[in-house]
Amino acid sequence: MLRTLLAPTAMRALLLLISLARADWSVEHALRQHAADRADAPQDAKAVDAKGAAASPPPRGLAELTTDPRCAATCDVRGNLGPCAVVLSAGTDWIKDRWQAASDMGGTAIKGAHFVKIDLGRDVEACSFRLDWETAYASDYKILADGADELFDGTRKAHQAWRTSTESGQSPGVKIKAPLHVVHDITLPRCAKLREVTLDILRPARGWGVSLWRVEVYGG
Repeated sequence: MLRTLLAPTAMRALLLLISLARADWSVEHALRQHAADRADAPQDAKAVDAKGAAASPPPRGLAELTTDPRCAATCDVRGNLGPCAVVLSAGTDWIKDRWQAASDMGGTAIKGAHFVKIDLGRDVEACSFRLDWETAYASDYKILADGADELFDGTRKAHQAWRTSTESGQSPGVKIKAPLHVVHDITLPRCAKLREVTLDILRPARGWGVSLWRVEVYGG
């Protein structure tokens, strides 16, 4: 009926308007669906660059001992992100530049306690430690010298006074507000002579498998 009432030119114009309206709706709908899918999906390994790494200054009067090329890191598990060696380098890639004791991008924890061992390659005098965690951090951990001598125990109230914590950034892996960096600075009451440092991680502070950007050792 409508086609008989409208002239051919007017009919073509009306059909064109209807077609354009449908195209606009399809594009808008597709964009909205893409945004929703991106928010719900885990972050892609190649798409996230976690710039703005924690910029806390090093402890005053102390030199970083973990930049020496003789240093080497080993971990008890490979995890699903970067290799253990990344804890000795200052990277910003949210995937490649942190070690994580998790089995998937959902952060599913690998069960049990874990360790990160740093061989400094020479005898040093260590006075403080910096642990740069991601939002999947730990509080209950120990720091051992040469695999035996306990320097710090995060479960002991007296030792907790030696530790300060600072947070920065926003983790791109979760929708809730969660820091990109949770930095623990531990200052020993007395410096310790050692060659090897072991971080014994007893349990995660959150539900995810623990994740570390970097381990730093400072000495005189």
